[in-house]
Amino acid sequence: MFQHSYNLRIKAIGGLVGFLILVAAFAGLQLRALQIAEGNHRVLGELTQLEAMLPMLADSVSNYVENAPRDYESYFRDVAVFMHDLRANLDRIETEITALEDAFAARVGVALPAALQGLGGVGDDLAALDGTVVEARSAWDAFLAGLDEQLGEDEDEPRIEWGAKFVSENLPALDDALMSMSKQYRMFLDNQSALSLSIVRWGLIALLAAGLLGIAWFYRRVIRRIGKAAEGCVRVANGDFGYTLGIDGDDEITELSRAFNSLSSRSELVVKMLSDLQQASSVDHALQAIVSASGVYLPMAWAGLVDVDRDQMQVVRALPNTSLSNWPDRRITAEEAFGKSLADALVARKPVILNDLRNRALEDSEGPFLRGLVRATQLEALVAVPLSSAQGWEGILLFGSKSTEYGEHQADLLTSLAPTLALSFQRASARRAA
Repeated sequence: MFQHSYNLRIKAIGGLVGFLILVAAFAGLQLRALQIAEGNHRVLGELTQLEAMLPMLADSVSNYVENAPRDYESYFRDVAVFMHDLRANLDRIETEITALEDAFAARVGVALPAALQGLGGVGDDLAALDGTVVEARSAWDAFLAGLDEQLGEDEDEPRIEWGAKFVSENLPALDDALMSMSKQYRMFLDNQSALSLSIVRWGLIALLAAGLLGIAWFYRRVIRRIGKAAEGCVRVANGDFGYTLGIDGDDEITELSRAFNSLSSRSELVVKMLSDLQQASSVDHALQAIVSASGVYLPMAWAGLVDVDRDQMQVVRALPNTSLSNWPDRRITAEEAFGKSLADALVARKPVILNDLRNRALEDSEGPFLRGLVRATQLEALVAVPLSSAQGWEGILLFGSKSTEYGEHQADLLTSLAPTLALSFQRASARRAA
């Protein structure tokens, strides 16, 4: 009766998968934010150490220039002490500058991937930082080259005073270059931290918005509709037969609503039909009761009752009555009236549905009744249900429609009611005869 639908399940599963993807993306943003914070902390540590080393280098050189003895006997002591400290300070500064260069090359602290670095000014910040890193490296390399030149080529007897003087004179310029890089680096890390937090914040907003939209959709498309279906079931269970649900969408709940409406209409049809048939005093009243009780479940523009007696049949009642003019006055066989294939099915006590009644009537030369019925009533569809009571009464109930096609479920319902209908028509015929 209904086409099986997976729309609601597909939408629900798709929405859940989409939400899980958002959750995973947000978790990735959180992890990235933690990585950026960790990278920033490491780089800031390197910057702090670099900034502390330059004053240490300046203090050691200043101390040597002001306090170093000028006699020859202290020279080797100065080489052993001062040069050792000087080389150690220079090595530490080299290590920190290299670490900062490596961090920049690895994009430590960058909140966006390379493909998105045009957003939030990341590209501009990287370009500015790249310039200061290059300048700092150039200034440092030039400072080391100049210092080595002043100290001389003899590592055992370096020109300490020349080297100390060179450091004192050139350290301010080096300090400016390195502090410029440090300032730019700190500014860059602050901007990236702010951008990272902004990304996480908007990710959280998107996640919450998706969750609220999902809840609203689930309430509107599932919970509310299931609530209405449950309410409808309670109403029908309490005797409100014929109550129908609104049809909305094309999913599993829509199928449920259609099935419920069909069940409710069938229940109304059966209850009303049985009640009216109990009060029918004639065949006309019984047929009219069936037509009145059919409602929307079994639409009809014409109804007829065929009386069957020893394989001979005759239309005894019809609504409207004008269609009887096409039926012969005498009794005829089922094959003469309907054609062989339709007659065989009726003889076998099987319901027959003809949703192509016009074509069938034109093509079937053995069924003059069908052609006459189409001409008189302009019917498009016909359903025929054989009736047979336990007392031996037999007949055929005919329903016709001008627009709506009949379905198997409608024929099945009439077939299940056939014994009751046959008994009612038999009683009505007996009352009329009496």
